[in-house]
Amino acid sequence: MVTVALPTIASDLNLSVEMLNAINLVFLITSVSLMLPLGKYVSRYGIGRYLKYSIVLMTVGLLLSAFSTDINALLISRILQGVATAIINGAMYVIVAIQLPSDKLGYALGIMGSCGYVGLCLSNTVSGLVVYYLSWRAVFLILIPVYILTLAILFKLNKEWHTDDVKEIDNVGSFLYVLFMGLFL
Repeated sequence: MVTVALPTIASDLNLSVEMLNAINLVFLITSVSLMLPLGKYVSRYGIGRYLKYSIVLMTVGLLLSAFSTDINALLISRILQGVATAIINGAMYVIVAIQLPSDKLGYALGIMGSCGYVGLCLSNTVSGLVVYYLSWRAVFLILIPVYILTLAILFKLNKEWHTDDVKEIDNVGSFLYVLFMGLFL
């Protein structure tokens, strides 16, 4: 959704093209490079707990983005959102894999993937309307109620998920993965 808001962010914060690219790039690098390593840690130490933490982190990141007055604050908030997204995306798939029998797993993962693509298709239209009628800051603010509702549901469920197949976490391998994915992106 942020991509559609970039022109208005640029005019509001007086940003160059390089800085505009950095807004999406720091989010992408953070979320993609951290998803696998953080997924291993979260799977080992409690998916439900870290999913709640990541939703709180995402909400804080969205608030910081919405009220950013300069590029530095906006970039830091996008990094926070990237870390939270890495945990949320990894945790969602692990929870579905743990909860469902193997004969229903492909169907459920297909639905999750389809929902993601529908969201990607609709996000440009929705964010365009939000930016046009409200402001670029509202693009971040409209997501906060969704995350608060999700957090309330998680607290209501009060459930914890663990995977037993994560034996030892390869810290050096995880660091190298993050480094090379960051450099690749």
